[in-house]
Amino acid sequence: MIKKKKNKWGFSLPYITAGIGIIVISIIWVVYAFFFALPSQKAYDGPLQEVVVSGSSLSGIVEDGAVVYAATEYYKNGGQPEKDDIVLYKYSSVVAPLIKIIKGVAGDSWRVEKDPEKSSYYIFVNDERITNSDENPYKISSSRARTIIAYAKNYPIIPEDSVLILSNNTSGGKDSTRFGLVSVDDLIGKILLER
Repeated sequence: MIKKKKNKWGFSLPYITAGIGIIVISIIWVVYAFFFALPSQKAYDGPLQEVVVSGSSLSGIVEDGAVVYAATEYYKNGGQPEKDDIVLYKYSSVVAPLIKIIKGVAGDSWRVEKDPEKSSYYIFVNDERITNSDENPYKISSSRARTIIAYAKNYPIIPEDSVLILSNNTSGGKDSTRFGLVSVDDLIGKILLER
């Protein structure tokens, strides 16, 4: 039987070497993840536009009168829209930009289904009925649902460079329930709640 030499702390050399190896590998992984693998986790350092929220379409997430910041170059410089991003959207040149939340992105399957007991419709993304920040399902009235039903039938998979944006109001608002899917090119920026 061969006895392994131990140091004055009682550990053998292979255990010390393994411990040092684990520490070195952990440090390398953290440095790699920070600089290369997790770019979406880095702080945004582009231009910010201060925006005062006007209206209650995202009440429960962002209140009327709140000051938020639009990262105006985020999507233009390769940032990808993600579900639950809060965005500033250019609806038309006449109307002030709208603040909305992304509920569906390119590649998502989606549909609009009638509630069998009422004359309203639910929105499903990737086979899940979507909800607002209070976990209440979006229920769109028959009279308001025509546009979004047409979009869902024509585009059952959200096309590249398009998103589904909604209010936090479950009955719909000035959002995709009224004007359908929107182009990422029309997103002015991603909203940051703090600087």
